[in-house]
Amino acid sequence: METSLTIDTEETLRLTKAVVLDRPKVKADIVVETLANLGVKAAFGIPGGAFYALFDALTRAPSIEVILAQHEGAAAYMAMGRSMAAKGREVGLCFATSGPGMTNLITGVASAYEERVPLFVLTGNVSTKNIGKGAVQDGFSSGINSLEMFHPITVRSQSVTDETDLIQTVTQLYNFSLEEKKPVHLNLPINISIQKVDTQNAKEFVSQHASTLDIPSFSQS
Repeated sequence: METSLTIDTEETLRLTKAVVLDRPKVKADIVVETLANLGVKAAFGIPGGAFYALFDALTRAPSIEVILAQHEGAAAYMAMGRSMAAKGREVGLCFATSGPGMTNLITGVASAYEERVPLFVLTGNVSTKNIGKGAVQDGFSSGINSLEMFHPITVRSQSVTDETDLIQTVTQLYNFSLEEKKPVHLNLPINISIQKVDTQNAKEFVSQHASTLDIPSFSQS
C-alpha cells in the first residue's frame, strides 16, 4: 500500500523563516558582526554542538565566507595563510567546538605564534552551568582545561562571562593580535552565545565602534 505525503511548501517556508531567519539577535551575532566590521572576510574551521550559535551567526554574515576544513589543525593553517596574504588588512579567523575541536587547533596556532603571524581563534564551550559537573568536552579547569592549553601559544586567551563587553573585547583582541603579530583566543560558552541582546541597533553600534580603530600594518618579520 502506497501512501502520499502532501507538503505545504508555503507553510514550510513560513515556519523555516520564523524559526531560522527571524530569530532574535543573540550574543554570537554580536561577536561575528564585530569581526566583520573589523575586516574579517573568511572563517576556517569545523563546527560542533558547543559552537552551533556562533556557526549560525557566521553563516548569516553576508561579508564572511565560511570554509569548512577536514581537520581543525588545517583550519588554523588556512587562517594563518590568510593573515600572511592580507598583510595587515585582515586577521585570519579559525574556529572549533569544545574539547577535541579546541585541542586539534593547537599545532596550527602554535605555528602562527612561532612565525609571528596574527590569528584570531574562536571556540565554543559547554554551558557555564555545567562547569565541574562532568559535562562532555568541558574545556574549563574542571575538565581537560583546553583554555589553559592556549596560554603558551597566544598573547591572550580568555573566556566570555555574562558581564563581558563583547564588542570591546573582540575589538581589543583583534587589535592586539595585529600589534603583537601573534594569535589571540576567545572562548564562548554555549549558554552565553545564545543569550538574546536587548538593543535592536547592535549592528550600527558595532560599525561606529569599529570605524574609530587605528589598524597597524602587518609585515612578516
